[in-house]
Parts: sequence; structure tokens; C-alpha cells
Amino acid sequence: GLYEQVLELGLEFARELNAETMLAREGHTPEERLRHYVRQYLPRIIRSDRRGGIYRLLKHEMANPTPIARAYVRQAIMPRIEFLMEVVRELLGDAATDERVQRCVTSIQAQCLFFLPDPFKDMVVGEWQPNTDERIRETADHITEFSLAGIRAIASTRRGPRVRPRS
Repeated sequence: GLYEQVLELGLEFARELNAETMLAREGHTPEERLRHYVRQYLPRIIRSDRRGGIYRLLKHEMANPTPIARAYVRQAIMPRIEFLMEVVRELLGDAATDERVQRCVTSIQAQCLFFLPDPFKDMVVGEWQPNTDERIRETADHITEFSLAGIRAIASTRRGPRVRPRS
């Protein structure tokens, strides 16, 4: 029961994060919604070590899922993924396919999650880790612009993904 209660704290944190990251569709362009998402999400990722105990438990759940993990994914993670899928689908327009949307969402999430605190990664790229509000915002803006450019490029090719001929 204690383990479940601690994970419930993690779920509360995730619900809070979801509420802060997801702008309503009405009155906001998909570009604005993506920019807001990344600007709100990235600082929480970078500063996640401040919630040490909860994140250590969540990392444990990721490596060795218990039955609680399925509920956590459904209630905490999937709302953000579904939000991003909707935004990306709008950005892709007529070029949207399920596969393209999924790949774009994966790319956006991967760019953000790269900045999760990780002592091993920090030995390799420690100086890349944004450590001030200004650098975090610049990084968030880069992720957004890089993602939008990629999505626009994909949207401009309405046919399926490029396949290179075998040599």
C-alpha cells in the first residue's frame, strides 16, 4: 500500500504537468500548442531530479513494471501523447498518416527526454545540459523550431516515406 501511495504522488505530479502543458485547441494554433507544450514540459524534465524519490520509483517501474505501471501510463503519459498526436496530425494536414504522426511524436518526446538528468549521459554531454532558465527556454525553442521544420518537410511530401533503392 505504501508503494502505491508514493506512486500516486507521481501520478498527481503528472496530472499537474498535463494540465500545465496542454493548451486548448480553441483559440490556439497547433504551432502555439506545440511551443507551449515544449516550454512547459522541458523545464519539468530537466529539473525532475528535484523530485528524486518519485522519479527513482518511476524509473524502477519503467525497468520492472508492476501492475500499477499500466494505470500510470494510461492516466499520466497517454494524455500527453494523445495531445501531441492531435497537434502533429493538424500540422501534417493531408500528409498525416498514423505512422507519420507516431514518428513525429516520438521525435518530439525523444528530444525532450534526452535532457532527463542522467549521471552517465552527463559524463559524455554534461556541458550541453541547459542549467539556467534562459538556456532551458532557448533549448525548448530549438526543439520546437526543429520539430516544426521537420513536420513541415514531411507534410510537403504527401507520398509515403522515401525508400532508398538497395545497392
